This record gives sequence, C-alpha cells and structure tokens, in this order.
Amino acid sequence: MLSFWPDVQQARKSTTSTKMKWARFWLEKCESTFCFLSDTATVEKVETLQQRVDELEKGIEIDKEILEDQIVAPKGSGRLTKKGNGIDAKRWSNHKWDFAKCEIGSDEFDHALEEGYEVFTQADRLAYMRKPREPPL
Repeated sequence: MLSFWPDVQQARKSTTSTKMKWARFWLEKCESTFCFLSDTATVEKVETLQQRVDELEKGIEIDKEILEDQIVAPKGSGRLTKKGNGIDAKRWSNHKWDFAKCEIGSDEFDHALEEGYEVFTQADRLAYMRKPREPPL
C-alpha cells in the first residue's frame, strides 16, 4: 500500500506547487482506501437500496390502508351505520369475500349468522364476519 512512500518523503522537501501535485496524487491513491463512499459504485448501490426501501415502505402503507378498508375499520371511522339492534350491519365486499361488521349479540349479528357469515375476528364488542363471495352468474 505504501510503495510510494519514498516519493511522499521527497514531496515534503519540494516547492508549494509540487506539494499540491503530491496532495492530488495522495488523494487519488488513498481516498478510495479510507472512504468507502467515494467509490461511485458503492454510492450508487446505497442510493438504489435506499430507493428500494422507500418503495417497499410505501407499498406497506398502501397495503395497510387496503386491509383497513376491506377488513377492519379504524375506530371512530363512522363505517358502522348502527350499533344497536336492527338489520343494518355495515357490509362490504372484495373479490373473494363478503364482509359484515356488527355488534355481538345484536339482531344484526344473528341475521348475519343466519345468512352464513362466520366470525373471523373481534374487537371490543364488534364482530367482523365474512363468507365466501358467490360467483357471478
């Protein structure tokens, strides 16, 4: 690594302009050894990986929003039209399932069970129910 050390010793005794040349030479020879980020390939790899991480984080956020919209409504979102008795359970669908959200023990809960819905998760007093979607005719 220090095969040019005698040249560096000679540069110490040189004039200012020669010292500047040796400084550039030193920078050129040693910067890549001492600073891994000066390598352009490494910098490009780091930037590419950072972009990929950002894309994945955005994808995760989008997936979370989709799951919340399709399966579990956030608290206080107003998606449940009535929490009391009645047959007005909040219902929605995706390509595979029909969903219903209703209060456990209410008439709408019993009505959903009669229609073939099954409870797949619960939160507080609410039941999130689903049944396989019927294929279109």
